[in-house]
Amino acid sequence: MSDEKWLREGLAGAVPTPPTAPDRPAAAVARARRARRRTAMLGAGAVVAVVAVVATLTTTLTNPSNEPSPAEDGTDRGRPSSPYDVAACPPAPREGEADPLDAPADAGPDAVPDGAVSVRLCQGAGTPIDAPDDALISNVGTMVALVNGLEKTEKPEVCTMDLGPGYRLVFGYDDGSTFVVSGRLYGCRELVVGSGYRADAQAPWGRFIDLLREQRAGLDPPAPPDVSAADCAIQPAPSPVGLPQDLAVAALCIGSRRAEISAEDLALLVEDMRAHTEPGVAYPDCGDAPPYPSIDGIGAWGDRITIRSECGIGFFPIFDASGTTLGSTWIAGDDARKVIQRLIDRAS
Repeated sequence: MSDEKWLREGLAGAVPTPPTAPDRPAAAVARARRARRRTAMLGAGAVVAVVAVVATLTTTLTNPSNEPSPAEDGTDRGRPSSPYDVAACPPAPREGEADPLDAPADAGPDAVPDGAVSVRLCQGAGTPIDAPDDALISNVGTMVALVNGLEKTEKPEVCTMDLGPGYRLVFGYDDGSTFVVSGRLYGCRELVVGSGYRADAQAPWGRFIDLLREQRAGLDPPAPPDVSAADCAIQPAPSPVGLPQDLAVAALCIGSRRAEISAEDLALLVEDMRAHTEPGVAYPDCGDAPPYPSIDGIGAWGDRITIRSECGIGFFPIFDASGTTLGSTWIAGDDARKVIQRLIDRAS
């Protein structure tokens, strides 16, 4: 056999027999395409799985506790789950005694450290306030930035001799530490921040109140308050946060007499407050003899809320959050006056 013939026969034997069915080549192509698609999908899935594993390992190695890390954009991370699960207020300063918390530190930072996860309002050196039980756990970074953005000042020397509330902002951190800022809404209205002073104690006070009210709007309040706590105290400390329109339970007080206000009557009074409260109304000339009634109550979040008539049964000044400045006035409508008069007649 020649070499040429041997090569020809060998090549012919290597070629497979053609399929008997004409659609076999198309089916084979289709199977091949499906196999390629499956292979591609499996390959892509494997890549995704590898990336996921690498990402998980990276997260675990950089953050072994798997807790949310503080964001660099100023948003809050790892904040407490409850506005009550935060550091407690320090003991209030004793009247007439200086407290180191309300004076600059000898050394250390003169700004609020980053990373705070809560901030609560507490009693400071000044007239009493009814500090809220709940803390701010959202927008905490906003409060840090506000305080740190206030103008730095020297120690105040000449201040007015007025009176007003003193407060503390207690910033809490996830390691359990705290940083206390002390402000006064009287005198020079300075703010003590760490080892230094800053101007405008009103700014963080007002901003905290606004933010806490916003936070409350998105949460469920705690258990309903007990109306017995509305005990017609002669001079209860004012709430910085609660407004008359927030009353959940209340009693009408006139002198030493008291009448609990039913839920139906209180709903009417609150609705009348919303409809007939006007900003900055001046005191009228009043010919009605005292004592004038007051409404003493508790808001849904536990704030002590008291408003007192300055004339008869229909003129109730409402002070601002500091309790020192007239902010608005509720001039009761006819139906509200009827309810108030009925409660006065029933008080004992």
